Amino acid sequence: MIPIQLSTNNNIYMAKAAMNSASQTNTSANTTQNENGFGKALNNAVNEVNQLQQDAQTNIENIGSGQSRDIHKAMLSMHKADLGLKLSVEVRNKAVDAYQEIMRMSI
Repeated sequence: MIPIQLSTNNNIYMAKAAMNSASQTNTSANTTQNENGFGKALNNAVNEVNQLQQDAQTNIENIGSGQSRDIHKAMLSMHKADLGLKLSVEVRNKAVDAYQEIMRMSI
């Protein structure tokens, strides 16, 4: 049997660290806005992707240990986790591209 490895969680941890450092730079006057703002939405999205990966890993372990025979469910959860991670990486790439484009603008 070939071992299946899901994508690493490094991107998730890096995104959480970036969100934490960005949220620390906000002033206390914006706390009401931050509760429903972009940071909150980004944090929820990262947590959801992380949960998808954990669910996929659990399903794979259950198949490997013989606790489950539902390969279809395991494959679906793996694909959901893969798509979620790919989407989050693409969103990150677009945000970095936008930042770099802004930094190239002359004042």
